[in-house]
Amino acid sequence: MGKWLAGILAALIGGTVLWFLTNAVFPRLIQSDPAPVPAEIRVECIPLPATVSPGGTTELTIRVTRNGAPVEGAAVIFKPEDAASPARTVSGGILRTTWTAPNPSAGAYIFPVNVDLKGVRTATEELDGYSGTNCQVLVHWP
Repeated sequence: MGKWLAGILAALIGGTVLWFLTNAVFPRLIQSDPAPVPAEIRVECIPLPATVSPGGTTELTIRVTRNGAPVEGAAVIFKPEDAASPARTVSGGILRTTWTAPNPSAGAYIFPVNVDLKGVRTATEELDGYSGTNCQVLVHWP
């Protein structure tokens, strides 16, 4: 009976020590510094006017910011075929372009606007990565 009791006691102590090492000691020994927080890239699409008639035009203002600061030189791609020669943001991180609603047309158009930051330089670093948003323009019949 004594050996049996000693075995149970050894298992309890061993299990407790093993649990403590794997949950409290080892994670702290191998813990690395947290990864840097990625810069916040924001892409906005502002149509003016937001509602047009079939065949009407609207000016789209694309604004790209990083942590609230404008990003100049970001490549803006409206659709996959624009990827070969994207337009670029200028002063204030803004790109302006016009869009014409088809005639006849649907009630609304939503299309992606993607931004490629590869090669864009700021005062402190060279940027890389992608971001995007959707533009929405409503079309109504007069």
